[in-house]
Amino acid sequence: MGGVVVNAPTVLVLGSSAVAVSGPADTAENILATVTIPAGAMGTNGRLRIESLWTTTNSANNKIPRIRLGGIGGTQFMGRVIGAAATFYNLFTIANRGVTNSQISNQANGDVTISTAAVVTGTIDTSAAQTLVFTGQKASAGETITLESYLVELITP
Repeated sequence: MGGVVVNAPTVLVLGSSAVAVSGPADTAENILATVTIPAGAMGTNGRLRIESLWTTTNSANNKIPRIRLGGIGGTQFMGRVIGAAATFYNLFTIANRGVTNSQISNQANGDVTISTAAVVTGTIDTSAAQTLVFTGQKASAGETITLESYLVELITP
């Protein structure tokens, strides 16, 4: 029987939590969650699909949720300055660009809509194990930033 064979992509959940994690009472950039990306798992054309939900003190002071690949000193693929808002939802991808040490992302400022910000690119070597970190930072130590939930999926062709 003739037919077309379609190679469906593989989707693997690398990390997921709905347990709220709040930053401490300081103004440093603090890691709220870490997800390990296994060495070579992304291949040359794989991508990470990342979803996150945050809550913050609803004030004019800045709160900054960030997502970095390569640990706390790695490339910031998502970072959004939040002023007067109580919640922030984010969904984006980080994709290898035909090699294991070049990435592109549709996020610069955390929006899931049209943006004037440029795409984000990185040079993280995904042939080696890497960490994806969710961080929070506040302008005022007395306020809150909380990672309410996240989901990190690895999609390979």
